[in-house]
Amino acid sequence: FFFKQKTAYEIRNCDWSSDVCSSDLGQYAEACLNLGVMVAAGDGGREDDRSARTYYDKACALGLAVGCYNLGQMQLRGEGGAVDVRAARQSFDAGCQGGLAPACRDLGMTLNRTDAGLPRPEAALAAFTKACDGGEPEGCLYLGLMRADGRGGLVDPGAARAAFDAACQGRSGGGCYQLGHMAERGEGGPKDLSAARAAYQKGCEVDQAEACLALVDLAQQGLGGAKDTKLAKSLFQKYCSPGELAACNDLGQRYFPSLVKATEVQAQDGKAINIAWPHKGTATSREAELAKILDYLIAMDSRSWLLHSYSPGSVYNVEILNESKDKTSGLVFANFYYTDG
Repeated sequence: FFFKQKTAYEIRNCDWSSDVCSSDLGQYAEACLNLGVMVAAGDGGREDDRSARTYYDKACALGLAVGCYNLGQMQLRGEGGAVDVRAARQSFDAGCQGGLAPACRDLGMTLNRTDAGLPRPEAALAAFTKACDGGEPEGCLYLGLMRADGRGGLVDPGAARAAFDAACQGRSGGGCYQLGHMAERGEGGPKDLSAARAAYQKGCEVDQAEACLALVDLAQQGLGGAKDTKLAKSLFQKYCSPGELAACNDLGQRYFPSLVKATEVQAQDGKAINIAWPHKGTATSREAELAKILDYLIAMDSRSWLLHSYSPGSVYNVEILNESKDKTSGLVFANFYYTDG
């Protein structure tokens, strides 16, 4: 009852907070969690990731699954301290054991990473299964990918399709695309173009570009439903808004090459420009610098990839899209090579 009498600022700025969070009584775990959330957001003072990480650590030690999950996220991103993927794996494991589905999902991700010790695909599969059973859509997506690929167990197309179905029901765009892909080809169950089209539709509704492209392909041919030749144009217009230029380019190159060419001509007014950097050739210093930045970002992101790996230095064809007139900001896209396994 005393905790409720204190304001957030008072809790943070008096010794009482330390007394509560230094207690070994499990009933105070939520107080530690709340303090962590508060100081991380700067509620009542400046942001303090280091203190937040300490509070989450205490909440986790007192058995609060959300505290373990938050701690793992900070350890994984290097917030409030050094990046520590091994420790993050342990924190996610504790959160998963506490019944928190997102913690199980992220546990599975770290169990597949090579920078946290040897990958453990069998344990990752079990973690994703638990995440999916707990209603975590992305956990179902990763479970489906592992079932389809046979990592951590036997290849099981039927189980993969069921996992993708669960992911799609949870509005995972990737899950809907994978479900549609299997239904369209009759993998893991009967071929069902109507179901495939419905799955692609759901994926497209949550802005999954691959699902939109697949949906257009079926609609153009009248497969799985009525023929719809106008759908491609409506999606092209939707994805040609700022921030969706990658999908815009995919749709445009496939269905409206004349419109894409016109868009590129109109873009020369400074609102958006495209600069191609051939993979084999001389790149300007500016493009080379962008390639280095992208290479670093992709290398960092690839640590959490499930089924592929990235070889640093594999960026090519840098493109600058929607650049500001003063050339200080814009959208940048590039191609890169990756490998299986």
